Amino acid sequence: FDGGFAYDLSGHWRIGAAMDFESANMAKRKDLRHNNWKLDMTVTPGFLYHRGDLAIGASYIFRKTSESIKAEQVGTSESSYFAFLDKGLMYGVYSVWEGSGLHLSEAGVNGFPVKDFSNGAALQLQYKGLFAEVEYLHTQGSVGEKEYIWFRFPGNEAGAMVGFKVHNDKASHYARIRMRYKGLEMSESILEKVTENGVTTVYNHGSNRILAKETVTLAPEYEVVGRFFEVKAGADLKWNGNLSSQMYPYACHQTLTSWKAYADALFSAGRFDIGIKAAFGGGALRESYRLVDADSGVQTEPFRLQEWYDRQMEYLTALRSEAGLSLRYDFPKGIYMQAEGYWIHGFGLSLATGSDRLATALRIGLSF
Repeated sequence: FDGGFAYDLSGHWRIGAAMDFESANMAKRKDLRHNNWKLDMTVTPGFLYHRGDLAIGASYIFRKTSESIKAEQVGTSESSYFAFLDKGLMYGVYSVWEGSGLHLSEAGVNGFPVKDFSNGAALQLQYKGLFAEVEYLHTQGSVGEKEYIWFRFPGNEAGAMVGFKVHNDKASHYARIRMRYKGLEMSESILEKVTENGVTTVYNHGSNRILAKETVTLAPEYEVVGRFFEVKAGADLKWNGNLSSQMYPYACHQTLTSWKAYADALFSAGRFDIGIKAAFGGGALRESYRLVDADSGVQTEPFRLQEWYDRQMEYLTALRSEAGLSLRYDFPKGIYMQAEGYWIHGFGLSLATGSDRLATALRIGLSF
C-alpha cells in the first residue's frame, strides 16, 4: 500500500507525510525447498512554505529493504542440489547448496538475511512555472546477522529534477529532466570460527573489497496536455560502471550503457479514452579482464557462471521495440473499466527463449 496526507498549519505553512510499503512472500514446496520473505518500505515526512508564486519544501527520507531466504531439503536424494551466489558480474560460488561459501546452511544464522537502511533528505523549490528538486540518500547494507556479517555494501545516491510548465488557452506544456547517481561498494568479511570448551567465537580479521558499482541515469521528457488529448515523449539513458575484484590479482571492469526512446498518446472521445504507446531501445557492453600483478604466482581464477552471464547481457543490450494499446470506458459516478495490451520484440537474440513477450491487463477503478 502507499498513501500520504497534508495539513495546513497556517496560511503559508503546510506539513505532510507519505509512506510506501510492500511485503511479499514466496515458498517453493519441492526440493530444493526455500522460503523468501521480502520487505520494502519508504517513509517521507516533510513541510512546505508557500507565499504567492514561491514555494519551498523539505522532506526527510527513510527507506528499508530486506529479504531473507531459508532453504531446506527433506529426506535424501540420488542427486545433489546446487546453488550459485553472485558476488558481482556473475562471479561467485557455485557448489552444493549446503556448502560453506553459499551461507544457505550456516550454523548460528537463520537463513540468508539481506537488508539495508537508507537515510536522506530532499529539497524542493517552485517559482511560477519552474520547479526544481535535489535529493541525497546514504545507505548501509549487510548480508548476515549478529556476528556473522559476510558482506557489507555501503552506498550513496544523489538525484536532481528540473521542470518547467507553460499554460495557454489550448494546452499545457511540460518539460522535465531527471538526473540520478548511485554508487556502491561491497566488501567480503574474513571470518574465523574458534571453538573452546564448547563455546564458538567468531573473529573478524578484516574485509576485502570485491565489487564497486556506479550508475548514472539521465531522463529528459516533454508532455503536452490538452482538453481532449495528452502526448508525452522522452528518453531514458543509463550508464553502469562495475569493477569486480573477487580474487587477487584478477580484476574485471565492465561498462554497460543502455538507452530507450518512447512516446505515449491518449485521446478522449466522449466516455472513451484510447491510449497508444511506442518505444525503441538497446544497449552496449564493454568488458576488460586484467591482472593487477602478473608475477603474483596465483594459478586459480575466480569462477564465473558464464552461461547465465551471457544470457543476462544479451537481454540488457539487445535492440527492442515496444508497443501498447489501451481502451478505457468511464461509467457514471467515476467508475471506469480499462483493457490494455503490451508487446515487446527483441532483435538478434540467440540465447533468450523466444523474441516476443506479450502482456494484457483488465482494470476496474473509481475516480473521485
